[in-house]
Amino acid sequence: MDQKKTLPVLLSLLLLLTGCSTSADNADSTAPAVSEPEVSQADTPGDDALSGDDVIIPEVIVPMHLYYATDHGTQDPAQLSDFLGQLEADDTTVDTGALLEFPLDADSLIINSPTEDITLEELQRIDEYFNAGGHVLLLMPAQDTDVRFKYIERMLDELCIVLDYDRIGYEGTGEDDYLPGEIIGAASGMTAIDHAASRTPVYFHNARSFHFTYGEHYGSVKQDSMLETQEDAVGVPCGGVQDDPETYRGQLMEMVYARDDERLNCTVVAVGCSDFLLDENTGAETCVAMRDWVYSTLYWFKSGNVYMTYYQ
Repeated sequence: MDQKKTLPVLLSLLLLLTGCSTSADNADSTAPAVSEPEVSQADTPGDDALSGDDVIIPEVIVPMHLYYATDHGTQDPAQLSDFLGQLEADDTTVDTGALLEFPLDADSLIINSPTEDITLEELQRIDEYFNAGGHVLLLMPAQDTDVRFKYIERMLDELCIVLDYDRIGYEGTGEDDYLPGEIIGAASGMTAIDHAASRTPVYFHNARSFHFTYGEHYGSVKQDSMLETQEDAVGVPCGGVQDDPETYRGQLMEMVYARDDERLNCTVVAVGCSDFLLDENTGAETCVAMRDWVYSTLYWFKSGNVYMTYYQ
């Protein structure tokens, strides 16, 4: 077992998530011009405000075994050498290969920007992985194609997440713009998301949204949003083959998580964009925060934390 230690809670609000959430607020409104994000800071109360709960966090960064799927049109790992190299420098083993061949004892499975759906056989293997407490990081940017990700949808639906076929924007923005987002919550133990990183503005590019639903396993699933748009976003229909595509309005969810208590805390984190991981964007001001969030998500998978820290 990984060495861990127990620290008292230093943040004013740590919520243990229970049950499925309802979908994001999509009430119609006239969106004003985009403005710079107002990224809030974590509240750090004094000792008199401690809740008395304990948070389990890793004492050190522990070795991990990640598997990166290279089929179904996912991003070429050669284009992610900086990001994957950073993980390997931290004593992480990164294996690549066909989705159907990923080992069930991997700490995390990464499916990054597929342009083709997975197969039923692959979904069944992922189900076996979930039953063993596996963790999946799915990055799904907006795609203006008629591909319907039937089995990826089914994978997400098992944890009460719905994949939207849209592209997020604000009034007056274009497809090439990086859009400001809002930090909603970070998991305790996210090594790169400390108090300083929580103040770094988050931006999204070519992003889709997600929302929550009451699925078959809703009684055992805990889920919540991690990163969202500002309140005046519009998710315009983009891609898919839905007969009646829907326009979403309001504060849309761009990075969400869900875990299932009854399946050994198997976890999915879904992110609605991905190009921030490309080598060409290493160090870019608009991409630094998102890289840190994804990097920390992988270590959160390993640490097994169930707490979220909410920024006010």
